[in-house]
Amino acid sequence: MWIFLLPVIRIRGSLEIEMSNLKGLAKLTRKGDLQRKIDEKTDYINRLKVGISNMVRNSGFENMNEFLLTFRECRNAYTDYQRQYESWKNAYRKPDTPTHKDEKFPDKLARLQREAAENQNSISRQTKNRGAR
Repeated sequence: MWIFLLPVIRIRGSLEIEMSNLKGLAKLTRKGDLQRKIDEKTDYINRLKVGISNMVRNSGFENMNEFLLTFRECRNAYTDYQRQYESWKNAYRKPDTPTHKDEKFPDKLARLQREAAENQNSISRQTKNRGAR
């Protein structure tokens, strides 16, 4: 079942339970109103199912089962990729790389300016060395 239909289905189920629990005079007065609400929810669910099926077909899938199989394959591939990426990152991460998470803004600005100046100096040295060859 599609996950976004679950809230509507739960509401319809609670209405059906409420209608089955009616006793006496309430059964005569509330039954029609509850049945109307149940019918509205059922119609709404059916319209959603048809709309979803049309969207799936317009996207190039033959039916909902084909879409769900493709979706699960993609989700599994993405999960595997994330797992492999995390293991790679843990294996090849430089342990001496400083982390700057708790750094305040003025300190971060000063650090970035220093790094930019160092990079600029190394770039200018490299261009001077090329002419010396």
